[in-house]
Amino acid sequence: MRNKLWIGSIALLMSISCGTRNSKSTMIAAAANTQFAMKEVVKEFEASYNIPCEVIISSSGKLAAQLIEGAPYDLFLSADMHYPQLVFEAGVALQKPKIYARGKMAIISSESEIEPLITSFTNNKVKHIAIANPQTAPYGKAAKLMLEELGVWDSISSKIVFGESIAQVNQFVFSGAAQLGLTSLSSALAPQLAQKVSWTELQKEDYAVIEQGIVIINTEAKAEQCQKFYNFLFSEKGQSIFSKYGYAKGD
Repeated sequence: MRNKLWIGSIALLMSISCGTRNSKSTMIAAAANTQFAMKEVVKEFEASYNIPCEVIISSSGKLAAQLIEGAPYDLFLSADMHYPQLVFEAGVALQKPKIYARGKMAIISSESEIEPLITSFTNNKVKHIAIANPQTAPYGKAAKLMLEELGVWDSISSKIVFGESIAQVNQFVFSGAAQLGLTSLSSALAPQLAQKVSWTELQKEDYAVIEQGIVIINTEAKAEQCQKFYNFLFSEKGQSIFSKYGYAKGD
């Protein structure tokens, strides 16, 4: 039987509280690959505008489903354009999604004897390879498509460990639950992870372009502060932070 592991001991939702939690905070639902970049973006935004923010981190698919069901988020930063488009079509967002960043992928490994390279997927020493759930996480979908196009998916599918998000993929690797992981370059570049793993950036021709979209949620009460954050994200300062974490610029 194929060993499609689901490890659920790690919380599915993480919260980055930047500023004091209160009803006036800007609630930002963000894809897990943006976790480290968003922490810095929010810090700079709060310092500039004195508007408290709270970031809820999860997979894009789960966040989109929550928004459509009425979750009280004010902005949604997805790892693709599909999920924010669904939110817009459901009448939840004010406008069509706009690309705020273009993501890149990396292979990570926490074991020094295993090189984080594509050729390592078939290495007998590699017992588990972590990818995000392709059904709800765009980076997981891109990872699976890449492995299929490389012609190795069928031969290594018994090794695959599915994480609920990129954040859980990272956790699997540096906790030792998986020897290799396909994650976002932004995670590999983050000091919190870079100290624990070795990594290799994937060539952009190896996987589909990852265009990440944002929408403002239809909320009158926080319209002004949401627009300020949205504008800051596309400002030179906001884009420079995302560039620092390995993203290509948005539109």
